[in-house]
Amino acid sequence: MQLPDSQYDLQISIRPRHVFLAEYEYEVLVRRPNQSQIKDSLQMQTGGDTSVLVSWYPGSTKAGPFIRFQHKVGPEQIDELLDLKSGSKYDSRNNEDFGDKLSEARVSQGQVVGYIDNNFEYHKEKNVP
Repeated sequence: MQLPDSQYDLQISIRPRHVFLAEYEYEVLVRRPNQSQIKDSLQMQTGGDTSVLVSWYPGSTKAGPFIRFQHKVGPEQIDELLDLKSGSKYDSRNNEDFGDKLSEARVSQGQVVGYIDNNFEYHKEKNVP
């Protein structure tokens, strides 16, 4: 997936986790400028909704840049923020630092970089559902 800063490269792989249930695991791989990688997983998708909105945030002098993943797990909306400088991930559901990190990410300067729909197809459009 093309990111605004071409020094970074994002790949997302999607794997079914169950033979007949709509449960999917998303694995994220980010290549950084120093050739190191961040490999992490998003919360497992349950309930059949597999769409993921991916956004880029430039960060601040203290942290970032950041990639934000917004998706659903069952009926619950999940918001995960990955700090590309430290490799740390922050989850809106169970991380007290999430709000602080979102502030450092300079949300007003963020931009949508892509959208994965329920058919596992990637869209680069800026106006996504």
